[in-house]
Amino acid sequence: MKLFVNLLTYLFISFSLFAQEADIRTDANVPYELDCGDDINLLVKLTEIVYPADSRDEAEDQRKEIRESFRVYFKNFPEATKSFYTCINEDCQDESCYKDVENIFVNATEPKNLGNGNYRIIMYVYVNAECKQCGHPKNGDPDDPESEECPIEILAECMTTSTASYKHRVKKMKVETEEEALEEIERLKEIMEKMIDLAPDVPNVTLECVPHGCEPQEVCNGSYTIDDVTNTSPTFDGECWTVEFYLTITATCSSCTLPEKDPVPRSNRTLALQVELKPNPVHDVMMIELDTEMDMRSWQLEIFNAQGQLMFASTNALTDVQAMDVSDWSNGLYYLLIQSESEIIAKKSFIVNH
Repeated sequence: MKLFVNLLTYLFISFSLFAQEADIRTDANVPYELDCGDDINLLVKLTEIVYPADSRDEAEDQRKEIRESFRVYFKNFPEATKSFYTCINEDCQDESCYKDVENIFVNATEPKNLGNGNYRIIMYVYVNAECKQCGHPKNGDPDDPESEECPIEILAECMTTSTASYKHRVKKMKVETEEEALEEIERLKEIMEKMIDLAPDVPNVTLECVPHGCEPQEVCNGSYTIDDVTNTSPTFDGECWTVEFYLTITATCSSCTLPEKDPVPRSNRTLALQVELKPNPVHDVMMIELDTEMDMRSWQLEIFNAQGQLMFASTNALTDVQAMDVSDWSNGLYYLLIQSESEIIAKKSFIVNH
């Protein structure tokens, strides 16, 4: 019986390992296209954050705090990752193709010293994205109706400024009393406010400036600020308390210019580094093989456990082949990340099974 249970555990972890490996890299503002019924593992660049620090150690401490804020945000609002991809449902006819996300993992690059006391980090998220079969509703999962993100699309004319309130999220809370619902709303609101303060471009907001008054071929440049987070009073349907969160946004469409050429094609991008981990699962010593023509001298290798705790960080320059002793590590799933000073290059996962 014990052998059977261990076998089931191993198969479950192995399946998790397969689901967690990221093999497509893209940007949060370039949604990846998936056919209905398909799933893929995405490495998504979220945003860049610049912050002041008096030393490298202080910059690293702040990086960890920011990373933890992002992790808390996506743990409480996993539906935010659904904007990273689109479902192509040409074969669904009049039906919809429902989005689903699993296995969200957040990390940040090492702080880069920009001079003048400022450091920069880039936030990344790994997510298993799935477009479920035809027939599911487009917004909302009948099996998990607890949260919904509402995309915000703002259309404004050039040379105008406007402020309005837009519905951002609908959250259902399985708590017993209104007092508990109000406490949970306040907690979620604080998480949302902190994330917007750190990265105002993370919420799914699109601003389109209509180039009225511009010359032919010109575009109208625009920007927005998120001024406030508000919410409705919770309502009870006999099972759950429901609340709606709103963002107060000021949109400014300011000037006409010729469009800039995008130096990087806005298409799906693949990783530039091949990483092999042998054996996997590993008992004591694992070989890490790196295959790339890129300069690895400034790269760093980090390993985290499934709880996000740092288990290892390289201090020497990476080589094509290196050994990792995991004989003292607990059984379970681990994440290996390779990053430069400006971006995360690759991510793999592996199992320790003594």
